Amino acid sequence: MRTTKTTAAAIAALTRGPSAVGGVSAAATPAHGGDHAGRHTVQLEHLTGGLVAASTSEGVFLSWRLLGDEVSGHTDTGMAGATFAVYRDGRRVATVTDSTNYVDAHGSSRARYAVAPILEGRHGRERLGQRSAPVRAWSDDHLDIPLNKPADGVTPAG
Repeated sequence: MRTTKTTAAAIAALTRGPSAVGGVSAAATPAHGGDHAGRHTVQLEHLTGGLVAASTSEGVFLSWRLLGDEVSGHTDTGMAGATFAVYRDGRRVATVTDSTNYVDAHGSSRARYAVAPILEGRHGRERLGQRSAPVRAWSDDHLDIPLNKPADGVTPAG
């Protein structure tokens, strides 16, 4: 029998959902105490802005993550978020809106870069003393990450 994702999801919901006599599914019940007024909350992993910098022929290309608490809404082209202040060697060099990328045409691979979101006109992480960790540009426009693949193709976990 061939099923679609929708059918499979409906079957899963029926088999794991609340019972017909008014039970509550284990999936909807938080595993911890606390008052959530019946709301199911999702625990996200703790991420940083993940700032990276790469030397290019146009300058230093910077890219970072838009974190969940920095999203302020949406536009026709995607999520809307905070404006960001870009710092080179501790000095503010740019303000970036509607993007999480920036090319510093005057940058160098020796410079150290950091970014900070500007939320509601204030430097979000900066006011807490938490600008992104400073980074230096990669010497190339990409980063090679070696893979340590087991010889027989099987990981220690199986």
